[in-house]
Amino acid sequence: MGAYRVIDALTTLAFDYRAAASSFRSELEQFLLNVRESGIDAFTVRGSYAGAIGIPQFMPGSFRRFAVDYDGDGQRDLNQSAVDAIGSVANFLKAHGWETGFPVAAPAQVSGEAYRKLADAASSRSIASPTCRHSGSAPPSPCRRRPRAH
Repeated sequence: MGAYRVIDALTTLAFDYRAAASSFRSELEQFLLNVRESGIDAFTVRGSYAGAIGIPQFMPGSFRRFAVDYDGDGQRDLNQSAVDAIGSVANFLKAHGWETGFPVAAPAQVSGEAYRKLADAASSRSIASPTCRHSGSAPPSPCRRRPRAH
């Protein structure tokens, strides 16, 4: 998924984009480790202009931590295997606290214009419910979570 060689995207961003160079250098390192471990030709992997890979658009660090071979064919293929992609997203969600039987998203009711600032920031980070409420956006009912066993 994507038209850009991941090695090119990450190298360019790691060394020519000062605002986030250290982050992209880390992702470049993760990418190089992954292709070495997987025996993949680094120059054949395609992704987004920012180096994200596959259906779920995992950055290389997330790919290494969360991608799984859910279809059992011996490869973590997030480009061609929807089963691996879905299993990998589930693995990512589980690692970030999602629990079986609970939703992964909830509809929101929006009022006013203050939500626009949150919408612009939401693609890069999670936003706590109280922050959403103060900006005129909140789930229609409180999200419920079971307490975690320690």
